[in-house]
Amino acid sequence: IAIEKPVSGTRQIDIILAVTNGAVGTSGNYRHYIISTSGKKYSHILNPHTGTPIDHTLVSVSIFSEQSSLDVDALTTSLMVMGPDKGFAWAQSHQLAVIFFEVLPDGQFKTTRTTAFEKLQLVTP
Repeated sequence: IAIEKPVSGTRQIDIILAVTNGAVGTSGNYRHYIISTSGKKYSHILNPHTGTPIDHTLVSVSIFSEQSSLDVDALTTSLMVMGPDKGFAWAQSHQLAVIFFEVLPDGQFKTTRTTAFEKLQLVTP
């Protein structure tokens, strides 16, 4: 199963998971957003505590799990809301197989993988 690099306007494979059972889900804000008249980008993902769009460097989260795809979908969105640091810590503490993509101020990507994700069989495209 391919996981895309979160690049707006194009599709690029970042990594391929060689898995046979389970569910993979991705949540991100690199395709679905709005841009205000002042040029600020607003995510379609809302923080349920504030009711406002998330606003941090995390642009995509993908999870592999042996749970249902419904669970995976809820987890990916929750991790997006938590943000890169809190989300990674939570995923790591719950032993979830997760890859996080952040966009840095210079436009480069930072990828962070949990220990459980590192144990998956990966294929580089």
